Amino acid sequence: LTTLGRMDSKRFFPVIEAQMKSKDWYMRNAGLIALQSASRDNAVKWSMKLATDPALVVRTQAVRNLVRLNAHEAEGLLWREIFDKRNFNGRESLWVRAHMAEALARFTGPGRAKMFERLLREEDDRLHKWAVMGLEATTGFKMTTKS
Repeated sequence: LTTLGRMDSKRFFPVIEAQMKSKDWYMRNAGLIALQSASRDNAVKWSMKLATDPALVVRTQAVRNLVRLNAHEAEGLLWREIFDKRNFNGRESLWVRAHMAEALARFTGPGRAKMFERLLREEDDRLHKWAVMGLEATTGFKMTTKS
């Protein structure tokens, strides 16, 4: 499936799209990988849809696609999802949240400082780098120096 996407994603899009609806998480995940070569609109649409998938691996690939596609239009969805209970195991933050934080730091605009401050206060230190980057981008104030 992933090879079909690389060979000719436009021609094989119906096959790829059918797998995005598969009951098997690994086929949905392979479909997301195949979509990386598809049209941006289709890739963003399916990546946003599967960012809420029941399978953690599928959600992670969906968010990775959104980062790769520079899909700013997904920002609202990602702010909702980063705090959704599906992205925690009890109180433990799941790895997909670090990918979401990266996307949010890259997509952010003015007025998001309080959201990034919230991420910075979390115990999951995988979020902190992205929270700082997001704060810098949204406020224009540099908190770090490059060496």
